[in-house]
Amino acid sequence: MGALHNGVVIKSPQNFTLENISVFSPGLDGIISNDDDGLGSGAVVTIKNSIVQGGNFSIANTGAFTTRTLTNSVSSTASYGSWVLTNSPPNPPGGTTLGYGSCRTFMPAASVFAKSGTDGLPIGATVMYAYENGVLTSQKLWNSALTGADRGKWNFARAIKPGWNDSGNTIHNVHQRLGFGTGGCAFEGGY
Repeated sequence: MGALHNGVVIKSPQNFTLENISVFSPGLDGIISNDDDGLGSGAVVTIKNSIVQGGNFSIANTGAFTTRTLTNSVSSTASYGSWVLTNSPPNPPGGTTLGYGSCRTFMPAASVFAKSGTDGLPIGATVMYAYENGVLTSQKLWNSALTGADRGKWNFARAIKPGWNDSGNTIHNVHQRLGFGTGGCAFEGGY
């Protein structure tokens, strides 16, 4: 996800775990946990297998949280505030790139973070297959058979309606903003 301000804001958490999140280029913090109303007092907040490119992990009102843990999570800015780091991989050389390249829907196999998560899984989100009734299926979200600017079009897009969804940032060109099309993100073997 890209964000104008904060990527993910966790408000008044109550023993909260956030897993497999990717935040790209947030305007402020990538993931912030804030208990400004005091309702989360004594909370345990854990963020696992998550990645922030171009932003920070942040805590506001730290006294409200009993435990603040980042597990197998990394930020390109190497800024973790008062989070407790456990099993987190080293920051990328120079603290600038996290190995996504132009891809935004999965961590490429060539990245150092492709197998750095819990149980050797990738860090960050993997958004390649559909869920149905809460169960991951083998149904592809992105059309890997198309070429050129259409390569990777979202398989669930409805018909284009002139004047309604035919210009600007729409579901019909989201694949290009996520690195497909002519953006250079290659589908990995077997997709």
